[in-house]
Amino acid sequence: MPALWKASLTSVSFSTTFRLALRNAVAWRFPGSETKPERIPSGSPIQLIQSTFNQAFRLLSPKLIQLLVEETNSGRMFLWHSESKGGSSSVVNSEEFDHSTADAYLESLPGGDWILQLRNAREPLVKFNSQGKKQTLKTGIAGALFESFAAYTTVLSVHVELGDEWQSRFVICDPSAEGSAYSALAALKQLAQTAARPIHRAHYCLRLCRETAAEERSRLARELHDGAIQSILGVELRLEGLKRRLDCMPELQADVREVQGILRREATELRNLVNDSRRRALRPERLLEFLSDLLERFQRDTGVVTRFFADLQNERMPPRVCHEIARMAEEGITNAHRHSKASTLTVRVGSVGNNWVLVMVDDGVGFEFRGIWALEKLVSSGLGPRVIKERVLALQGNLMIESTPNGARIEISIPKSGWMMSPFHLTTSTKLRHDESYSSSNC
Repeated sequence: MPALWKASLTSVSFSTTFRLALRNAVAWRFPGSETKPERIPSGSPIQLIQSTFNQAFRLLSPKLIQLLVEETNSGRMFLWHSESKGGSSSVVNSEEFDHSTADAYLESLPGGDWILQLRNAREPLVKFNSQGKKQTLKTGIAGALFESFAAYTTVLSVHVELGDEWQSRFVICDPSAEGSAYSALAALKQLAQTAARPIHRAHYCLRLCRETAAEERSRLARELHDGAIQSILGVELRLEGLKRRLDCMPELQADVREVQGILRREATELRNLVNDSRRRALRPERLLEFLSDLLERFQRDTGVVTRFFADLQNERMPPRVCHEIARMAEEGITNAHRHSKASTLTVRVGSVGNNWVLVMVDDGVGFEFRGIWALEKLVSSGLGPRVIKERVLALQGNLMIESTPNGARIEISIPKSGWMMSPFHLTTSTKLRHDESYSSSNC
């Protein structure tokens, strides 16, 4: 599984960022706690999670431990996992993904607390609701659940109470043979109650680190865009003027053209780096600025005439929806450039009734089909932009594409309420990983 700590564009060091997070979190109180605020224990977030996993290994000696955490306001999901290496602890690995890029088995994880016994045909899955009432399921169990845990005999899972900001659950496989699966589940539930505080603290610090690093990335992106990139383009223009004055010296003209090509390539790569950094640091209040800049740059680079309209009625868009709309708009613009042969492109983002809406219209050659196709038909046929379809599915939204020989219209609507899904009941099984992850700079 991919490592969480990858390099990204930022000058904030791990130690600096983490110190800022700790300083802001000193007076933090766990949700529902009536005790005095307590200082977060020393150690990085990964060390806090590692300590929790060590407790689980000592208590239950399982072969595998997974901890799934979702940040409910943004939909960002984090998986911490560790396999037994024969001792009382093992190295904890981690990865981040979103609902559209989660592994297939996650959509089949039952809610509540449960025991899955893969060799027990009589009671394969036993669930417990919040009141502790037992329910045995013999049919209707997703095959992906058995396939994903086929290497194990017993799988236990409990919900971890983390307040309103996060939701989480432990999954452990093949705990120690001492005692029954029910006693192991009770022990895991007790552990979950004890571990809730350090898990919450770790993710609270991670969020603070991420926000600090995002601000720094945004600042660096602005400085690069307004400084270095503009300077490079200015030099390239001056070289163009110089080349015209060298009509009688073709060899020097060729050298100037070569230097111009190098400058253009460097400016393009630097601009792509800036755009990637801006997208990672994107906040709802900057969505319109991001889309406007995106279309302005697209028009400048391709000659396609672009128009942008926005009507959000001063409503604050959830961070996850903001991120997804930005990504779908990028994908639509890229497709228009590569395939549509359009001369104009119009993008509209707004709030219509109970939905967030993104509409993209071009005057190109349309898609490989004709007529108005809804999401279900696009998915079953395998036609239409794959990335956009996957993201709309993950947001429980709707997609409609109208394709004619004179152009195409893509309309995406995302419900304002009910779009946030449980991390244990996902809607898509694509195996692609999320393109954003924590780095050593942002914890």
